Amino acid sequence: MQKTNRDTQDALGHLSRLLHVTVKDLSVAGTKDKRGVTTQRVSLYRKGRTVEEVWKVVNGLNSRRTMEEVMSQRGERGMRIADLNYRKASLELGMLKGNAFLITLRWVFRLELIVAWAYSILGTSRSNLWNFWTKL
Repeated sequence: MQKTNRDTQDALGHLSRLLHVTVKDLSVAGTKDKRGVTTQRVSLYRKGRTVEEVWKVVNGLNSRRTMEEVMSQRGERGMRIADLNYRKASLELGMLKGNAFLITLRWVFRLELIVAWAYSILGTSRSNLWNFWTKL
């Protein structure tokens, strides 16, 4: 699931309404930040649905949206799903193996001052990176 500016529980609630299932039929291995564009795995107790049916419903492929629109734009409420496959077991909290981040700063003037300020706080230690970004 890819989502933009939505927290995980809100996104799961939206998916459950689209798929006519309870939120308990959906599970994730952890939560993602609301702010930003995030991607995470979601498992669904599919109740006999095929991955094609789930993909079409969630991504809004119907008379209102063409395949080209579905493939090039985010769906309803800033969400879309892809890379669907069948698994025997569902996801559970704590199953994450790690995260990767790409931080994009937009409309920043005098970037060299911000970078110098960040290095003055962080030094060369990467362990302080979390504390630095949470203070912003």
